[in-house]
Amino acid sequence: NPFNMDKYYIGTSDTGIEKVNAVIDEVVKVQAAVKMANYVGDLDKEGKKDEANALAVPTLDTLMALKDSKSDIQKKVDELKNTPPTELVDSPAEAMKATKALGSLATVAGTLGGTFADLPGAISAVEPLAKAIAEAEAKKAAEEAAKAAEEAVEGAEGAVEGAKEAKGK
Repeated sequence: NPFNMDKYYIGTSDTGIEKVNAVIDEVVKVQAAVKMANYVGDLDKEGKKDEANALAVPTLDTLMALKDSKSDIQKKVDELKNTPPTELVDSPAEAMKATKALGSLATVAGTLGGTFADLPGAISAVEPLAKAIAEAEAKKAAEEAAKAAEEAVEGAEGAVEGAKEAKGK
């Protein structure tokens, strides 16, 4: 798990407030996708092609799914930041908990711009690997289909010959 390594570590936090945790998790998901792209690129550079190839396509899929989510995540962050702390908790006595949770949200949200600035580079780093894998898989599938078609033709020719022999007897 690359996220257990210092170089790719992603911290998480549990604020105790589900609404805040959900938005923090969305930001962390984007950070994790960018870190994973870095990890895949490092694997490829280290010559660990099989490992890099196994992770390239799902990593690219995740990056592409997240690339347009910045405004949505930012909107959720802004909504929570503009929500009075007492409205995030069940009782006014927990307002300090909400204030602390909003502080954690602000810290994580502060990385949002930089993380999304890194996203295009992460995509372009993983995209060539993923395309090469897709092209290789398509070529392999085409070869298998051609072989299956050839075997089907041979089988049909054998059936025709068999029918001719049976007719001649």
